[in-house]
Amino acid sequence: MSISGNLERRQGQTLWSQIAESIAEDIGLGGVGPGARLPTEQQLARRFGVNRHTVRRALQALEQRGLVRSEQGRGTFVEDDVVTMALGRRTRFSQGADSDATTRSQQLVRSYQLPARRAAAKALGVKAGTPLTCLEILGSIAGRPVVLGYHHFVADRFPGLAELYDEVRSVTGCLEVFGIADYTRANTVITADLPGAAQARLLKQPANRPVLCTEWLNVDQAGRPVEYGVTLHAGDRTQIDVTL
Repeated sequence: MSISGNLERRQGQTLWSQIAESIAEDIGLGGVGPGARLPTEQQLARRFGVNRHTVRRALQALEQRGLVRSEQGRGTFVEDDVVTMALGRRTRFSQGADSDATTRSQQLVRSYQLPARRAAAKALGVKAGTPLTCLEILGSIAGRPVVLGYHHFVADRFPGLAELYDEVRSVTGCLEVFGIADYTRANTVITADLPGAAQARLLKQPANRPVLCTEWLNVDQAGRPVEYGVTLHAGDRTQIDVTL
C-alpha cells in the first residue's frame, strides 16, 4: 500500500480537495488496492503536512464519492469491487452472479415470532395477525456483510423452523425437510431506503447511507406462498441483476 503524500498546494483549490485528489489518484493507479486500510488521519496529516481536520475533510469527500468507507473503531478502507446480486426465478444467496459460492456465508442474527402485518399477510395469503416465524439472516461475501434479510414463514405450516435452521443453516434445506423440493420467486419490488441504526451496524455502513431494499415472495411448485421477505442490500457494495 502506498500513499504518495505529494501535495502541490495549487492556488484556487482547497488543501483538503487536493489531498482527496491525490489519494484518489493513488487508488486509481493501484497504489492502494480494494479493501486496503488507509493510514490513520494522524499519519496522513504528517505526510501531507497539514492538520487532521483537513485530512478528515478529504476523507469525507472520498467517502461521499464512494471510493472509501469509514468503519468506527477500525479505520478508513478503500471500497471493494461492487458485488452483483442476481434476482431471477430461483433466487438464492449461495448462488450469486459473480463470486465463488465458497466465499459466501450466512449468519442467523436472531429468530422470533410476530403477528403478520398487512403486507406480509397479503403476500402469504393469511389473515392479519396470523403468527409468523421470522429468521433475520446476515449474508456476507469474503467476510464482508452485503445483505440483511428478514424471512417470514407461517408458523403453523412450518413448526420448529427456527430450531431446524440452527441445525441446517439453509432456508432451502429447511424447506426440503417440510417436503418443499423447489420454490421460485413470484415477484420482487426494489426500492431505496435508509437503514436503522442496528441494521447499519450489522451491514457495517453509515446509517445515513441508503440501502437497496427488496420486498419479495417465494412460492412452491403449486404456486402456494411459502416465504415472504424483505432484504436490505448494502448500497455502496452491491448491484442487482434482474434475470428474466
